[in-house]
Amino acid sequence: MSHVISIDGIFDTQAASALRESLAAMTPAGPIVLDFSRARDVHDFALAVIAHGLAADGITARYRGLLRHQERLLHYLGFET
Repeated sequence: MSHVISIDGIFDTQAASALRESLAAMTPAGPIVLDFSRARDVHDFALAVIAHGLAADGITARYRGLLRHQERLLHYLGFET
């Protein structure tokens, strides 16, 4: 079973770092889903920071609610959306 985390507002590098820290502290038991469908603005670099950070922490994540451009970015970086 996946744990869904809804992202809203602006997702910048500060938000990505804070999310990574809180997820690392709670050590999710299974995969997580980051839902960006309510986010107003998702910065490309912040998306790369969270994707690489979670992977480095051994946290499996899926991403949904992203724009096509952001999905391609994750794909180029080797992540699934």
